Amino acid sequence: MNRLPGGNVTATIDKVCRMYKCKQCGKEFTRKKKFCSTPCSRTWWKEHPEQRKQYGHTCKACGEPFTHKSKTRLYCSTKCSGPAGGKKRHDKILAETLKTVWSCGGGVDSTAIAVLICQGKLPKPDYAIMTDHGYDPDYVWEYVYNILMPNLQKVGVKLNIIESKQYTNTTLINSSGLLKIPAFYQDKEGKSAKGRTFCSTDWKLRPALKWLREQRLKRISNWIGIAADESQRARWSTLRWIIYEYPLIDLNLTRQDCIDLIKDAGWSLPERSSCVFCPQKTLKEWQRIKEQFPDDWNRTIEADEFIRNAKPGMFLNPKLLPIDNYVELSNIESRLQRKTKFYECNPISGHVCGEN
Repeated sequence: MNRLPGGNVTATIDKVCRMYKCKQCGKEFTRKKKFCSTPCSRTWWKEHPEQRKQYGHTCKACGEPFTHKSKTRLYCSTKCSGPAGGKKRHDKILAETLKTVWSCGGGVDSTAIAVLICQGKLPKPDYAIMTDHGYDPDYVWEYVYNILMPNLQKVGVKLNIIESKQYTNTTLINSSGLLKIPAFYQDKEGKSAKGRTFCSTDWKLRPALKWLREQRLKRISNWIGIAADESQRARWSTLRWIIYEYPLIDLNLTRQDCIDLIKDAGWSLPERSSCVFCPQKTLKEWQRIKEQFPDDWNRTIEADEFIRNAKPGMFLNPKLLPIDNYVELSNIESRLQRKTKFYECNPISGHVCGEN
């Protein structure tokens, strides 16, 4: 015979089969409760507020007396509990050990920080990180693997490469149809305008934060490479557990100072680090990529065609042209300007420059 828990079969069955009646609607049910559902409970208590027992308290934040149904209530309102809870969390974060994390971008400013670390002018960070979202030019990674990493390893600093694809979606267009890069388009007035930038947050910041959390870091000082003459780019961290620090600004090193520092150390200068299809490139950068880096230029052409097909009216340049046409047209205009300047008439002598 299968016996129910409790030993006494009859008593246990009576206990299980006992029916209870809802105080609000009168519905019978088997669970030992006063009400059959949450709506009935809310309705009954709303109609019988005098039945609710109240306990007297003194607010821990403002010191005002108040009553509440809970015996352990500490604050009279969210206005008092919110700041108090935030301060408690902040104090808990401050109690954690502060770790130093250097975010390397692979450009001139980041390379200058690497030189300072190798020279002992900056302390060695606990972690050095760099994100790889798959869109950087090949020459950026050649410099990182051939120059930065070997020199940092000599002083015992490991540069951790974070694969963005492992932590986020690195497609150009998200599932909502939003283009993540700041492409150009024609505004209502018919002028060229630039869209918002989402790529840095989605492809760099979020993967880095997730990786840092995986290392069980709870409080960090994050070094960011921004030169002193670009200090307007510096900002405060919006996260309680991260403090942004700018070593180059603290040392008052301008971009030219960074270039001189790298040259004096005997290192070659790095190229500007940006995606191969970044719309914020200058015309000279586009021309240089087309002439010197054919593989990266082909990647740019593919991305340009994909964007124009998926998001009609969006372009990688302010003239709203396919990127290949933009560079070629600019080259033609440049040659015409030089030719026009060469054959310009002298307003005083009437002599035409270029004539014998």
